[in-house]
Amino acid sequence: MAQTDRPSGVAGTWAVIVGSAARRYIDHGMSIYASAVSFWAVISLIPLVAMVVFGVGIFVDPEAIETFLAEMSSTIPGETMDMLTEQARTWSAVSARTSTVGLVAAVIAASWGASAGVAHLIRAINVAHDRPPWAFAARRLTAVVRTVMALVFVIPIVLLVAATSATLDAWDVDGWLRWAILATRWPLALLLFTCLLAGIYWVAPTERQKFRLLSPGVVVAGVFFLGGSAAFSVYAANADRFDRSYGSLTTIVVTMLWIYVSVSTVLFGAELDAAIAESGERSPES
Repeated sequence: MAQTDRPSGVAGTWAVIVGSAARRYIDHGMSIYASAVSFWAVISLIPLVAMVVFGVGIFVDPEAIETFLAEMSSTIPGETMDMLTEQARTWSAVSARTSTVGLVAAVIAASWGASAGVAHLIRAINVAHDRPPWAFAARRLTAVVRTVMALVFVIPIVLLVAATSATLDAWDVDGWLRWAILATRWPLALLLFTCLLAGIYWVAPTERQKFRLLSPGVVVAGVFFLGGSAAFSVYAANADRFDRSYGSLTTIVVTMLWIYVSVSTVLFGAELDAAIAESGERSPES
């Protein structure tokens, strides 16, 4: 094939890679995997909220969860925000005497329910990299372990975003130091989220890969996750047909669609990394 048929320059190369990732996403049926993950995520959402409330309550006032949700309001649809806030208030009302038992129960429930979604996510990432799937028992056990590891990242992120201001108030920190600490909490939270995403891409494939904290797939998935969540929140807030079409089911529908969009960005990031790896394996003459 003549060299003129090939894209030239960095922009042309990346256009081919992104196009390849998009085709792989469609050919691999990633939308089906995203739907499965979204279903199980919704099932485990309430136990997850309980786990976070009880876990945060060990360190600070559980009502800090509401502060965290308020901080995240621009990236969470209104209906979902209302449901999460109501559930957070319900769990916060549980007495401190039962919080430890509640934490253990919530971790078990959230881990088991979410692990089904994580199992589908792991399978999808292996499909993206053209890797054979884990055996059922190994996949389920791996999913449970990975879910617990992922949940470990959730509480520090919530504490970092929600409890920083209250902690600074308790310690009478003011002035430039307070501003500096508050300014750094979001970059640190983003770093934790990036580590979580990179860890998922690293441990999911059946064949171990080199760990890359800032692979193109991680960066694109992170940007699209935040941007897509914000855009969908704006759309859902201004789309009256959700209420007209689904009535009392609006909260569930909006929440599932929001999770679907978020999971889709994660799977596209995996396909992008796979497309880059595939392009690197080709010979110059192919």
